[in-house]
Amino acid sequence: MTIQNRLDLFVATSMILPEEAQEIRLICSIYQSEFKLDFGIEAAERFITHFVGMYQRVRNQQNIEVIPEVVMTQLITDSSFNDANILLGRLIDVIKPPKEEEGYFLLHLIHYLGQQKEMI
Repeated sequence: MTIQNRLDLFVATSMILPEEAQEIRLICSIYQSEFKLDFGIEAAERFITHFVGMYQRVRNQQNIEVIPEVVMTQLITDSSFNDANILLGRLIDVIKPPKEEEGYFLLHLIHYLGQQKEMI
């Protein structure tokens, strides 16, 4: 399923609003053009799906726990951490997610980059 198809489905089922889908398309477009990343793999689907949960939590004024320290420690030692952190910084500039969500986006980005490396 393409990014567009997935986002259309999320909008059609009222999981996200059209403007939220546009924000996701924007960050994916930036990642594709600036960083040459491919969003056709499974890890990208999880990354995009996290946006849906984030938007729902924000709309419903629900909080998410900050990613556990033990998990963050593992992320920091991952070989993809520096690259993922650059991507996260770009995401924060464009989307401005709640601070509590950042560690989870970092987790998805590290996983995504790991799968990208496996494909090379």
